[in-house]
Amino acid sequence: MRAGSVSRKLGFVLALLTVAGTMFARSPSDISQLKGETRVHYKESNVKLELSSGTQLEKRAGELWSETHKSEPSFVAEALYIVPKKTQDNQIEELSVIARSFSKMQGMKYISSEGKEEVLYPEVWTVENGQSKKAVPDKTSGPVDRQTFYMWQKDQSFGGSVYQVYMEKTDNQLLLSELNLNPLYLAIVKAVESKNLQVTLVISDKGDDLSIYVLVKASVLKVPLIDNMVKSSFTSRLEAVANWFIRSYYES
Repeated sequence: MRAGSVSRKLGFVLALLTVAGTMFARSPSDISQLKGETRVHYKESNVKLELSSGTQLEKRAGELWSETHKSEPSFVAEALYIVPKKTQDNQIEELSVIARSFSKMQGMKYISSEGKEEVLYPEVWTVENGQSKKAVPDKTSGPVDRQTFYMWQKDQSFGGSVYQVYMEKTDNQLLLSELNLNPLYLAIVKAVESKNLQVTLVISDKGDDLSIYVLVKASVLKVPLIDNMVKSSFTSRLEAVANWFIRSYYES
């Protein structure tokens, strides 16, 4: 075979591999396997958030706890994922719809400390207020910036609670912060008082990519023998919540 023919065929193969690689990198199955960077701190003082890039809403995420709590949380964990966008268009409006689709979190899965895939939230739905457990349709239209929503969420490990969900939005960022309004229990042991678990997501449209920043802060009651269980359970939520959001984005 002549050198020119080999060169042309090699060039075609390389081009094909490049296109296939790009398609694979943006496929939902590949995205769901991505692992983010994580940082976990338990019973440490003056924790510095290492994965926050200091953007407006990531900075805001770090400040929310101190606005309602006088003491530092005993548990702080953060995760950061960078994923390619589906299109070059600004995606914040679409992402705000996903963020308010609370009922779609039902059945979300996570990897347990035993390495098994289990359902994290067997029950999730939107409710009208902080006292109700009655399901209403997800409120996916209308304003989202500086709005408060409520959802009922039953956790595989900690039981059920109504959560207050606060959201903010800029032209290229979206913040969603959940705060438990009921105590959380491990079996019959109270592990977290009401308003002492805060899970915050900040999604940023960076042009070619999305960044998914997850911050978990909690004050855990000092109960013997549950420390490792609580730390493991809260840590698993970082990956589960981020992967759920990423998967929902690609499937929308």
